[in-house]
Amino acid sequence: MIFQTKNITEQKKKNSMYTLPNGLKINHLNQGETEFTYNEIFVDKIYLKNGIQVDNTSTVLDIGANIGLFSLFLKQKYPDCKIFSFEPSPELFDILKLNLSQFKDVKIFDYGLSSEEKIGKFTYYPNYSIMSSFFPDEIEDVKQLHAGITNQIKKHNPNYNKKMIDMLVSKKLSQKKELQCRLTTISVIIKQHNIEKIDLVKIDAEKAEFEILHGIEKNDWLKIKQIVMEVHGTDKIKNNIKKKLEDMGFDVLFEQENAESNLSNLFAIKKKNR
Repeated sequence: MIFQTKNITEQKKKNSMYTLPNGLKINHLNQGETEFTYNEIFVDKIYLKNGIQVDNTSTVLDIGANIGLFSLFLKQKYPDCKIFSFEPSPELFDILKLNLSQFKDVKIFDYGLSSEEKIGKFTYYPNYSIMSSFFPDEIEDVKQLHAGITNQIKKHNPNYNKKMIDMLVSKKLSQKKELQCRLTTISVIIKQHNIEKIDLVKIDAEKAEFEILHGIEKNDWLKIKQIVMEVHGTDKIKNNIKKKLEDMGFDVLFEQENAESNLSNLFAIKKKNR
């Protein structure tokens, strides 16, 4: 089955060059979003916590790669690791390609992952791309972004202005675009590229995480050693994901991002006897 991702290369590009605090020069969309993501990945190391380990022999799936900061982080620390990097947004994929094309052992894909091969409607927020999703929820997205911005501002200004935050949230989620994008499964990728082992699956896919896990066939679970991902939603959703992973032989840990949102980080490590 062949799909065609919508091409927007004829549109005016918004990306520009930016120098990260560690001196690395990259292409990006906007400074605020890049600095926030840099701090999460390079400073806080949110994807390499609670026993999650990667080395030069690792194979990693970077699902929801955005502009490629996690892949760049890995290649700086472990230059010989192999990475499969996925980003369905055409505008972000063009930037991802610029940032990662120098690495021969990084394969980049202009589509997303799901439970089956299909075309999906992708909601893209150009002013805050990391919240773009195949499963948009306007009420939940506003709540999550409001909580995140509030949490950041509180650190520097305890007497913050709520109206100012409301304006920032509205601006960041404005001018959204709806695109038709390709989706495939992790098992299809495993077969197409003869992947024998996956040391880490990193998922940052804005409410698509359960769909992605359902795209892994039973025998392919044996190849996966670690999973780290953002999980959105209620305790019921989190418990369903936890049970799915435990049934597949993983020890699972959740960390709540902040009290105001339904966002948690999940860390799953395959038990040694599985």
